[in-house]
Amino acid sequence: MKKETKKQLLIGAALVLELLLLLLYLNGRINKLLDSDMSSEMVLGQLLAQNNELMTTKFYYSTEMRVLSIQLVFALCFKLFRDWHVIRMVVMACLWVILIVAYYFLCRAMECRKYFLLTALLLFAPVSSCYFEFMLVAACYIPYVAIAFAALALNEVYFKAQPDRKKFWLVVSVLLALVAGLGGPREIIALYAPLGLAAAAELVRERNNETKRQQFIYAAFVGASALIGYALNMLVLARIYTFSTWGSLEFMLADGARMKKVFYSFLTLYGAAKEPAGSTFLFVLSVAWIVLTIGCIVYAYTHKVSEGYRRLAGFVSAGYVVYILLYFLTWMTFNERYGLLNTVLSVPLFAVALKEVRVKEHWKKAVTAVFLAAVAAGCVLLLVRMDGVDETLGKRVIADKMVAEGYENGYATFWNGNVMTELSGGKIQMWVWRDAALDQHGPDVDEIYPWLQLTSHDTERPTGKVFVLFSREEFGNNPWKQNLQPEDVIYESTDLYMDNVTFKADIQKMDMVDSNYYDLVICAHVLEHVKDDISAMKELYRILKAEGLCIVLVPLIVGLENTDEQWGCSEEENWHRFGQGDHCRLYARDDFMKRLEAVGFQVNELGEKWLGADLYKKCGFDRNSILYVLSKQEMLN
Repeated sequence: MKKETKKQLLIGAALVLELLLLLLYLNGRINKLLDSDMSSEMVLGQLLAQNNELMTTKFYYSTEMRVLSIQLVFALCFKLFRDWHVIRMVVMACLWVILIVAYYFLCRAMECRKYFLLTALLLFAPVSSCYFEFMLVAACYIPYVAIAFAALALNEVYFKAQPDRKKFWLVVSVLLALVAGLGGPREIIALYAPLGLAAAAELVRERNNETKRQQFIYAAFVGASALIGYALNMLVLARIYTFSTWGSLEFMLADGARMKKVFYSFLTLYGAAKEPAGSTFLFVLSVAWIVLTIGCIVYAYTHKVSEGYRRLAGFVSAGYVVYILLYFLTWMTFNERYGLLNTVLSVPLFAVALKEVRVKEHWKKAVTAVFLAAVAAGCVLLLVRMDGVDETLGKRVIADKMVAEGYENGYATFWNGNVMTELSGGKIQMWVWRDAALDQHGPDVDEIYPWLQLTSHDTERPTGKVFVLFSREEFGNNPWKQNLQPEDVIYESTDLYMDNVTFKADIQKMDMVDSNYYDLVICAHVLEHVKDDISAMKELYRILKAEGLCIVLVPLIVGLENTDEQWGCSEEENWHRFGQGDHCRLYARDDFMKRLEAVGFQVNELGEKWLGADLYKKCGFDRNSILYVLSKQEMLN
């Protein structure tokens, strides 16, 4: 076997391993990362499958009529599978495969197949929370990226084709642009506008160059086709299907704060984070990624390289220009994820640069190895941070309880709506209100939010048992609460810093919660973060009902003689002493139990024998793990 073949096999094995590890990680955590935006795609996919449709008038789309998007993959999988979790994972894997195939097509067209597998590792590296969510978890941006890869590949195929084949590839490119335009303006802004801008810039730079003139004509044809598709989207599809258009876009010069936000988004898309854990390293990594991208672009314009490399570098540059101008000259709602395509396109740029940059091979290998190792470390840091994220804990509890009690229909505002359908495995259908409906008068049952739900919800009302899901904030401002009893409240969540919780509170002083209020309190990995853990324990005792239970999880060292704790240490010292940058103590087992008993708790050490092997296995507990369940009185067997 040739040395190069062996190397490619090893890299291919590394890519497969990366995908498998990512899939295994998400298989255990995907339900904790869901939101109603993600779940809406599944609800739509199920509807398409039931009605045997590719597009439907029976659903309120959002801001785009997505013609080629992930709902089609969901629809296909709903034909094959019943389990919603299985469907979610299969769709995710299918979209990853689509991304790989599109990227291979581009690398082949750019004549850099040698570096396809190596750089493909970066495509599935969760370099930032935004990339992780929208490219890998929700995977909703993969269709946009795949279309961009295919369009750029066709661009190269067209220029390298024999004269008698050029018309064929032009027709294929034009048809792809038409379909892309049918889906809305996103591909025009992120793909075809930069393609045209780059071609125009090259023509201005070399006016008498025939190749540059052909490049401009090609870009004009595909750009015009995309615009025709968008016109059909606005004039035809918008009259048949229900979705919001971009007709209200206002042109005006942005202020300094907005400009600062746009430029900072470049860093966050490449991994920069405000979180303390590894923030300096991630900032440096994001800067390094941007510097490498700029370096590849500059090299293309300062050295003799292939026309394909030059075209790609020009396109990436133009993409950033369009992205910046879009936010500097309009008041379009800012969202950093709109720059994801620019982030992803640095990957094929790296692949082409590895082929064409003329430096000593050992330097090229060294830089590549260091960069990939740094990216891998950054991904580990992000996944460690994400491991503590649970966006749906309360919703899962509610979904399970509602299904168990025979509820099939419910009402909620948007972010508590469709996600309940997915968490219940499709057993619950949600009618979604506008958030604005929760005013001083309370929501109008008949005022349905025309956004990412069935259009029939406007006229059809749920039958049988119906539940209403409120967050604590919504519940507190709602006159309906006068008709509800404390026992009607199923679950509430709290955190000092997280936004997606029922209410924010410092566990050391929870004055907004009545004494003897909760039947069950779960305090998971909180006490090791707070300055005064005894005050926090007292608050847990106070808010728990006399017959209630409290489960407390902390980093616990069985062999440790005394609890190691100190408030106010540096992040580096916290990592060294306590295992995490924002921890301030490491509990000794005996001392942990004494502290809990000192505030009045009965500490019950429950293991597999008490809870059952099946439950332990279902919850992912090690067989030797002990669960510390607290009560105000002795627990009954």
